Amino acid sequence: MSKKITTHFLKKNWKINTAIAIFLIVIVAYSIEFVLFFRSQSRYLSADIDMRTRHEVLEDLRSKGVDAWPPVSSTIFIKSNGLLSDNNRIFPLGGISQKTIVYCNEIGKHKILESDEHGFNNPKGLYKNGITAALVGDYFAFGLCGMSGEDIGSRLRNM
Repeated sequence: MSKKITTHFLKKNWKINTAIAIFLIVIVAYSIEFVLFFRSQSRYLSADIDMRTRHEVLEDLRSKGVDAWPPVSSTIFIKSNGLLSDNNRIFPLGGISQKTIVYCNEIGKHKILESDEHGFNNPKGLYKNGITAALVGDYFAFGLCGMSGEDIGSRLRNM
């Protein structure tokens, strides 16, 4: 008879211990989530974060005499069947050339670039000596929303 009581007691004790362990795991997981959430939110509360919209940045730059423009995506030319030029259709690959272009704000500051002679993210005058290599791609190849000088094209030029 004592054997049945001990077995029954261990089962009940095991159930309680399992419930306590699960409860503690849940509390620890939510605590970690709480800390990580507020830690990630604190970087957005910095005074260095630019909360203006792209339109507001464009207006501010233009009020200072800068010829600033929003980016032009080549996909809009595909939807409109290109541009008519001398009875042919052309599809531009670059943006507006030799202008200040205001891009996205994914890192807390608006990415503002001076486009080259062909509307790309390159230093002006790069094409005078000829082209030895070219990057083909979309936003990653362009280095759209990252820090200036940290894009793949800048890194390859520095090498």
